[in-house]
Amino acid sequence: MRLSGVQTSRLNPWDREHPENWLFPVYYESLIHIVDNLENAVFRIGMLTDYGIVILTQIASSPEKWSSATDIATALVMPIHTVAKVLKTLHQGGFLESRRGKQGGYRLAKSPREISVRAIFEAFEGQLRVTECAIPSDPCQLSSKCHMARHWRVINEVIRRTLDDISLEFLLQPEPVGWVGFVGRSSNLERDCKRLPVRLIQAITAESSTGSK
Repeated sequence: MRLSGVQTSRLNPWDREHPENWLFPVYYESLIHIVDNLENAVFRIGMLTDYGIVILTQIASSPEKWSSATDIATALVMPIHTVAKVLKTLHQGGFLESRRGKQGGYRLAKSPREISVRAIFEAFEGQLRVTECAIPSDPCQLSSKCHMARHWRVINEVIRRTLDDISLEFLLQPEPVGWVGFVGRSSNLERDCKRLPVRLIQAITAESSTGSK
């Protein structure tokens, strides 16, 4: 794959000593600032989101079975009212289909490969943002003095795209395969594990284009 005539497989966004390997050398110092912020930032997934992922993996482990809220609560040792609340959100989000009756319950409405961590996160917590200014439409009271908004938007975009590429199918594996599993649209883990540099570049390109308008 090539971007702007540069072979992206040669790029290393973590190589601080060789900025000539970067697609945008003039933006190098800003990118170092972004990486430093990534290392220190706290990104936390809420309890219900966590439970949602656990419940989806439980249901996905028996794809043909209709699982009731009681079945799931018993298997995962969770309070039934919490399970019911999470199931309602997952059903409304289109992740589950339901059936009434004695043999009813819930099962996946789509393939595990088609369900991303980002989609689950946003079903419970809304649009993903690491800071208030990560979304351009949300003004910050410090915007007139602070220059961090564009940096945080790049960070936010990297996280968003990464979570978008990690599927429920990957989470069903007993152990993570490779460094990180970008398996949402491919089964070639060795190739997909190299995508992070490309995604960082794409995020920077998108943010630079937006900022120049």
